[in-house]
Amino acid sequence: MALFGSLFRKKSDPSSWDELWTVLAPYGGRVTPSSTQTWLQAAANMDPKMLAKAKGQLERAYDLLDTEAVARFAGEAPFTGSDRPFARRRFLRTVDAVIVAGPEAVARVVADPSYLRSYDSSPAVAPYETPDPEGYLGDRWDVERWKDPLHRMIWKDVLVSLSTRRQKAWPSVADDSAAQMFHLDPEYGWVDVDASSIAAEQGAPVEAVDGWTGAGIEASKRLYAALGSVVERPDVLGLVAVVVLSQAEWDGEAEDGDEVRDGVLNLGIDRQATELDIAFSAEECAIEDQEERVELLVGRAAHALLVFDLPFTGAQAATLGELARSREGLGR
Repeated sequence: MALFGSLFRKKSDPSSWDELWTVLAPYGGRVTPSSTQTWLQAAANMDPKMLAKAKGQLERAYDLLDTEAVARFAGEAPFTGSDRPFARRRFLRTVDAVIVAGPEAVARVVADPSYLRSYDSSPAVAPYETPDPEGYLGDRWDVERWKDPLHRMIWKDVLVSLSTRRQKAWPSVADDSAAQMFHLDPEYGWVDVDASSIAAEQGAPVEAVDGWTGAGIEASKRLYAALGSVVERPDVLGLVAVVVLSQAEWDGEAEDGDEVRDGVLNLGIDRQATELDIAFSAEECAIEDQEERVELLVGRAAHALLVFDLPFTGAQAATLGELARSREGLGR
């Protein structure tokens, strides 16, 4: 038993994680845009075996720091339970700052979680804005995949949801349903208009802000501003996404038995996530003026949000109706 106890303590002792601190050295002790680029360049030439071992040690660091006890000292409004939004993304950026600062910093915060405040220099990020640097330490570990903009869009928030193993460190959000509510972060807009599929079909860079993806982000901002913050969203809805597809792709997505109303495909409505898919005609997909794209997306998305009688307040429903009607001349 003494031998196993010694091995366990060694695995949990940050000072013993030599590979992790070697791999993270290019950050220079801080996560900044420039240090992130320096690390990405250095990591591309590191020994894969060392990176793999260090990744395991990074997971141990997250196990020690990604806890409800530590999160109570994150941000201006610390975590107080699953009944209100929690700025998890800011918390995770602060955890990364602790890890990059080195083994002494990790051990210090583990011993006294209030020291997390010393590393909480990450500025708050407005909904639909991108933190700089983007993603978290673990997200960027696979450098080649991280270079792919589509991969970053899809996987950059992989750490936001709690793994089953880590949920025990969050007693107030121990059940799966509550843990998933972390995506209702004040930094993250709860209404998402996703037009990246149109950009991908056209062979355009999916991350281009002057393309369909950027138009979707701008449309999301406008709907969010019209409907209110995460606190004002209907409680029975999680992240609400209106996904825009070409007509051909939409036809291939819809299956027998799916619920379709007035051109809107319902892929699920619940507290975890709501997805409604709509189709754009070839003429609509060919629109090149960016403001016209945004206006069209706002109107069509507003219409989609009304079709299935989602539990918006009377004022929210009236606002959506106005947005849908004011853009009827642009499509539908």
